[in-house]
Amino acid sequence: MQPSNSCFSAPLSESPEDIKFPDNAIKCDLRFDLAVFNSADDFVDGGSFDFADKPNQQVRVDLISPVPTDPFIYAGPTVTNIFTTAPKSGGFRYKTFSREITGVANKAFRLRFAEVDTNGPLNAYVDNVKLSCVLGIQERNHALKFNEGLKKTIKAGSFVDLDGVRVFAYQVPERAALFALRVRATSPQANVDALIGQALRPEENPRERALFALTNSLGEEFLILFQPQPGPYWIAVENLSNADQEVEVIALAIFDIQALLSGQSIQGQVNPDVGLLPQVRQYLRTQGGFLSPTQHRIILTEEQLKTSRGLRVTLRSLSGNELKLHLRYERAVELSGGRVHSDLTLGTRDGKELEFVLAGNLLKPGSLFFVVESLATGPLQSYELRAELLKLEGVELVLK
Repeated sequence: MQPSNSCFSAPLSESPEDIKFPDNAIKCDLRFDLAVFNSADDFVDGGSFDFADKPNQQVRVDLISPVPTDPFIYAGPTVTNIFTTAPKSGGFRYKTFSREITGVANKAFRLRFAEVDTNGPLNAYVDNVKLSCVLGIQERNHALKFNEGLKKTIKAGSFVDLDGVRVFAYQVPERAALFALRVRATSPQANVDALIGQALRPEENPRERALFALTNSLGEEFLILFQPQPGPYWIAVENLSNADQEVEVIALAIFDIQALLSGQSIQGQVNPDVGLLPQVRQYLRTQGGFLSPTQHRIILTEEQLKTSRGLRVTLRSLSGNELKLHLRYERAVELSGGRVHSDLTLGTRDGKELEFVLAGNLLKPGSLFFVVESLATGPLQSYELRAELLKLEGVELVLK
């Protein structure tokens, strides 16, 4: 019988050859062409490959993993049947069969074509066997923290074989003014690229889903997105160098939003000169100083406010410099052209401490955002912020 591919037929080797799935195989597609000629009246499943178990007239294709010590194992948890001749089905010329296989990464397997014929001659012909796998990225979802560099060694490779790729993840909050990213290799001669996107399934190649591509041939890539869409972002870093490279990835969104609980004291920093990516500092400059890149949000519920008469807020300078506190309801404080957009702004007394109580029409359920501004031009300015619900009468402040 002429094969489905090319013009010549060849017998199958009876010596088994085992195959190992790639370490990063997400799913694989097995395809083969099969033809069956049966001289008997029908096919019969004898429940084994034993010629003594009559009647037994069948052709089977099985995937066996792990590789068995007994090549004639018929069934069990290690055997995945791909094809079996069924009674009343009759023989057939070449047909293409396919099967999707999952959960096989880094596993060895044996693909077995077998037949047993106790009722007469039975010929099976196999051709055009193909196994194609969708490969995923092994090193993925390295979580990035705000403005904290994360270093990883990336093997030499590309987005073609995915060996030289690592994927990082960063969460951009609602109403962020910008999202900044820097990818820098330890060696300035290294060639690293970065792709950025917002949705990437494990089986997808980053090149197919990227929203932005950074392809500078030098050892550093940088990106600023203004008014970015909120949500999770992935950053796929590719090492196109001839050798493995250590790469540091830094990401930040302005503003970083941190939760503030009633009765909790939290420390923060305003750092105009050092610490942030240099390209980002200008976007925190105000008319009088610098804003902290971090905003603190407290969520007040109706149930909490029923038993509270006020919210006492305390801001203390740990560096002895003058600070301002900006407050805004329901949305983060914004900065444009050096002007701070907030609902209320108060400053520390003598550069030390600020304390006030929100009550009456200024105390309402929902989110309340705080951000600290430093009026000093020197180095790092540290502060401590505390917010606490009170059952006592407070000093009512009225917005003009």
